[in-house]
Amino acid sequence: MSPASGSSPELWQLVDYQLQVTSGLPSATVKLARGDKKVAVSQSGSGVIDALYGAIMEAVGEPIELIDYRINSLSRGKGSLGKVTTQIRCNEQLFSGKAIEQDVMHASALALINAVNKMLLK
Repeated sequence: MSPASGSSPELWQLVDYQLQVTSGLPSATVKLARGDKKVAVSQSGSGVIDALYGAIMEAVGEPIELIDYRINSLSRGKGSLGKVTTQIRCNEQLFSGKAIEQDVMHASALALINAVNKMLLK
């Protein structure tokens, strides 16, 4: 529980992540924190986003299904921003999250974590 409110659940935060992009076996390692709990998980996948999302979902430990993943460019050029939007389903309810960053992999991780946190606040 959050000491400030007394009734809000602790939310997940992205502490760190590492991606290994190869043609044969992309993998991701994530470190997440929720209050005093810290979790580190590594996953491989069919692509780097699949590996990243698999690691986050395993770390969270909830029966989450990814329904939608979208990425859009909000500007042009070297410093352009990417907007990632995700939608997940857990226990027959839908939750969405989004994030805007120059690093679209970071935005991808944050968007999923934002959707998970909305689920926790429900």
